[in-house]
Amino acid sequence: MDIREYLGKNRIITDGAMGTWYDRQTGYRGELAEGANLTRPDQIQAIHRSYIEAGAQLIRTNTFAVNSMFFAKEDIPAVLRAAMENARAAVESAERHEPVWIAADMGPIHEDDERTAEAVIREYLELCREFMNLGARVFVFETLSEFRYIRDAAAFIKKQLPEAFIIAQFSFNRNGYTRSGMGVRAMLAEAGTLSAIDAVGFNCGLGPVHLYDLLKNQPFPKGKYLTALPNAGYPTELRGRTLYSENVPYYVEMMQKIADLGVDFLGGCCGTTPAHIQGIRDLVKEGIRPPKKLMPMAGRKVSTDAGMTEERTEFMQKLDRGEKVFAVELDPPFDANDRKLMEGAALLKEVGVDMITLADSPLARPRADAIASAVKMHYTDQMEAMPHICCRDKNTIAHRAQIIGMHMNGLRHALIVTGDPVARGDRESIKSVFNFNSIKLMKYVQTMNQEVFGSTPVYYGGALNQNNGSVDNIAARMRQKMEAGASWFMTQPVYGQEDIDRLRELKEKSGGKILAGIMPLVSRKNALFIKNEMPGIHVPDEVLEQYREGLGREEYEEIAVSISLDLISRLQDVCDGYYLMTPFNRASLIKRIILQAKKELA
Repeated sequence: MDIREYLGKNRIITDGAMGTWYDRQTGYRGELAEGANLTRPDQIQAIHRSYIEAGAQLIRTNTFAVNSMFFAKEDIPAVLRAAMENARAAVESAERHEPVWIAADMGPIHEDDERTAEAVIREYLELCREFMNLGARVFVFETLSEFRYIRDAAAFIKKQLPEAFIIAQFSFNRNGYTRSGMGVRAMLAEAGTLSAIDAVGFNCGLGPVHLYDLLKNQPFPKGKYLTALPNAGYPTELRGRTLYSENVPYYVEMMQKIADLGVDFLGGCCGTTPAHIQGIRDLVKEGIRPPKKLMPMAGRKVSTDAGMTEERTEFMQKLDRGEKVFAVELDPPFDANDRKLMEGAALLKEVGVDMITLADSPLARPRADAIASAVKMHYTDQMEAMPHICCRDKNTIAHRAQIIGMHMNGLRHALIVTGDPVARGDRESIKSVFNFNSIKLMKYVQTMNQEVFGSTPVYYGGALNQNNGSVDNIAARMRQKMEAGASWFMTQPVYGQEDIDRLRELKEKSGGKILAGIMPLVSRKNALFIKNEMPGIHVPDEVLEQYREGLGREEYEEIAVSISLDLISRLQDVCDGYYLMTPFNRASLIKRIILQAKKELA
């Protein structure tokens, strides 16, 4: 029977956990259950059979971890073949008369130092091809955190097998976010736009009570079946063993509430056993499936409260109106003495600077926290302050916490950057985190804006290195950041016509708003250093020649002012604003440049 025909009148009960149940059955030896497809086929078949006889109508092949993260590539085809044979043998030998479907199961494959996003996508395609050759017609992508790795794989399956049934299941934390920062509603909305996906839902990460809490008020995408396979609860570690509570009655009670939301597939993930599946089977045997609450919106855009008006900041309103904005970068101190920082901000306030930006430990050298410094500036000097947020030092939990804290303290602007890596000599004692890169963190904040901040979103921009590759490639990455919610771009320092022409072309090809970087050079030594030791920054010879040997501080500053004003004038029809970087805490120099620039631009 076709699975869609069956779903027209019935729910489908899936199996429960394979890995944790295998561990219990084999005495917690720490083996990968997937390897037992070859070494212990009878054991794997017995587990499959126990779920079928408990009431499962869909079993997943024992292949969750069969990928290059855990197996040598040359061994993967044999393991997949054995897994499919074990599942079929279990179906044939089980004492059941109802139809049972076998789903080709694929767990997450993550990017790392050896796997790019493109490599991950290729591997999914290879797994799909192997499974199709083995006769699979139902496919489950499990424990996902975002769609981008499986879009091509799902489309590839449907192109080869239009009748295939494809399920995509995501793992969320208690706050409703995946490890990549996607929220529940954003995931469901995007699923509604993907024609190759037949069913979407939830597995792992959560126990049934927290999964119910996330789902009870959610609208679901029209035309998609819905799955719910929570864990038995939350694990505890005891003497090297990962244990779950024996909580079948409680689990079944909560699954009844989940079922009442109109869920089409019910089953279990980590910690669940055949007893859990038997309990689910009993509760839905005579039940009528209620209709789902459907999403009122079309497409992937996620709405906030109906009728809500977004409160745009003055900075954003100026950009919207096409007025040139001035943002100035100041460096938080290396120690607790913030006198120069605060005095510099006060000076710049006098000339109407639109935004102070504060770097987040550039070059991986620790400075006072950028967000804490921005909060102090916001409260003491009433200055608009924009911290840079880099991905190097904090995991997903810490990023979420700091962004909420930033927002509750009145900060609504940020520059999101990947961040400089830790210097090679420090890597033994200082560890990078990099749960995100800049685009992933932007997407995370984009989801928080939709689901947490409502009418007062956090506005953020991205860094733009105009010399980092071809114009087409740079513009494509700019568009990616804009799709992730970036409202503007702050460039590397500009010193010559080549950079100006590049920015003009990038603006035309991307459509992004650009704040052109202006970093005054304050001595010949400074100019030589930037020209020769800062990759990605081009200082033309005609600029360097103006910084002759033996001049005094005031003479060098005069040159810096003259060059900066000339650049600001030449950039006027190219950029949407100016991003001035303060050299060596010389805020008075920046004040002078801005004061004169505003007169000339008026």
